[in-house]
Amino acid sequence: MTDAPAIAAVHVAAWKKTYNEQIPEEFLNRLNIDKYTWNWESWLAYPSTPEARTWVVVYDDRIVGFAGVGPCRDDDMDLGDAMEIHGIYFHPDIWRLGLGRALMQWIFDDLRRRDYNLLTLWTLEANKRARSFYESLGMTADGETKVDFKDGFELDEIRYTIRI
Repeated sequence: MTDAPAIAAVHVAAWKKTYNEQIPEEFLNRLNIDKYTWNWESWLAYPSTPEARTWVVVYDDRIVGFAGVGPCRDDDMDLGDAMEIHGIYFHPDIWRLGLGRALMQWIFDDLRRRDYNLLTLWTLEANKRARSFYESLGMTADGETKVDFKDGFELDEIRYTIRI
């Protein structure tokens, strides 16, 4: 059995709740669990690199969160030293239970064991809740920004980093 449908359900639910006031409602309404399931089946079967990892968080016998980590995609980073969280999401029903903090600690520990020293991630500049969470873990906004284009609208993003 694959985890893809459960991961996809978390992914869609988290996007709809997290970004409901940050990106167009029309886009959120078009999010499709079946499409995300297909994407996740592919991502899990064929990781982008051997260093890539996807972790799931199980709570009350169901997948409630996940994180995908792989090599940093930013040209200004020492790519042999840096890894990047490509996505981390939790189902809104279990927010604020400490599961995100536990998963991040797991990621830090895993990267240390694999001799990585730097972790990065990109988040929406307007996502104050996520930014506060990352800052509580010791991550800092390093001043780098980018604009991501998705379905005709712009997403202003800011990069966070931490030495681990």
